[in-house]
Amino acid sequence: MGKSFEQNAKSFNDGQVVIYQRPDHKTPRWQCRLHIPGRIGYVVLSTKTTDEYTARKFAETKWDELRIRQLANEPVKSKKVSVAVRQFLDVYKQTATSIRRYKEMQLVLEHYFVDFCGQQSIDSVTSGTINQFVEWRLTGEHDRKRKQPSATYLRKDVGSIRRFHNWCVDRAWCKPIREWKLPRANGNRRPHFTRQEYAQLLRYLTKWVNQGKTREGGNRHRERLLLRSYILILTNTGLRVGEARALCWQDISQQTRQVGEKSIIDTILSVRGKTGRRDVVAAQDTVKNELLKIWSLRSTELGKEPQKQESVFVSRQGKAIGSFKKGFEALLTACNLLKSQDNETRTIYSLRHTYATFRLDEGMSINDLRINMGTSTKMIETHYYHAIARRRAAEMRSMKSHLRETPVPLDDLPWTKNE
Repeated sequence: MGKSFEQNAKSFNDGQVVIYQRPDHKTPRWQCRLHIPGRIGYVVLSTKTTDEYTARKFAETKWDELRIRQLANEPVKSKKVSVAVRQFLDVYKQTATSIRRYKEMQLVLEHYFVDFCGQQSIDSVTSGTINQFVEWRLTGEHDRKRKQPSATYLRKDVGSIRRFHNWCVDRAWCKPIREWKLPRANGNRRPHFTRQEYAQLLRYLTKWVNQGKTREGGNRHRERLLLRSYILILTNTGLRVGEARALCWQDISQQTRQVGEKSIIDTILSVRGKTGRRDVVAAQDTVKNELLKIWSLRSTELGKEPQKQESVFVSRQGKAIGSFKKGFEALLTACNLLKSQDNETRTIYSLRHTYATFRLDEGMSINDLRINMGTSTKMIETHYYHAIARRRAAEMRSMKSHLRETPVPLDDLPWTKNE
């Protein structure tokens, strides 16, 4: 604010307290401009009075309050939660790992947290506030159209709020919250497929894909072919759903490694997930086979090779497929595999857990597995103790493909060729 906007200015306390009137305001209420020693800038407030004496007392009292907060190492100036959220989202939009993640953060902060906090300032948010927020979310009174969130979902919400709050701490708008009590998550992982169940699924897949060509199948051959490849790729890489969704042809390459005197070529998927970017090693020929099938299918549809920037899993129109959830549920229902032996419903994430279980059974080390999956040792030990307990070796060894078919020649991938 330029001083040309200050009229009838009165200075006190060596210039650290200034009251003035604004020439552009119809009502001559006094404003105050406060400078706190050791702090850059000013705190500007309205005294909400036209009386000069009352305005001076207000300004001096407010200066004393801010000085005490400063000496107590508390924020001198804060913001309303709603204002801070808007500013945070403006910045986060440029740094979010994906549009989907940004929208998730926006939903949690704008739709839930701002509604809960009302006119509260960010410096008044405490660990108690977060606990009350979780209880409020569990009641569902604020959003009856949505089902009650799970503990795992709420943990993700609280994690988003913590990221926002730490951002505010960095700007000295509030003090850190030392203890974040996250809702206790269900320790049970989603059910995986046993070896026998996975073999049953693969046998049914061929029949199911062929049924898509028939009249009864409703010309669903393409989507079933794509879902088949999706299942095989996720089961043999452990990709998260979001990572598979964002996978493009330019993200796929190969590397050669030596096993004794033999050279082995692995497929490498460079993915960006919630833990950042990482390279996923697909040691099975199954993954390469399925990727080449999708490439061939897409090239036939287009009459030319697809752009390397195009997503691997796309519709005929070239739009990235958001979810295979309905098709996957229909498939598992048809082959009687939707429910596990413990009557738990399987989801697409069951493929990731199947990957981890199979790899541990085959002797992959926990460290190699956590790197490939983009997770922690603790998560592996917590969720896959059933596989760790029966693993047959401690070192990673060659892995067998779960799809019986002739491997393709280990030549260059078509999308890696120079233009």
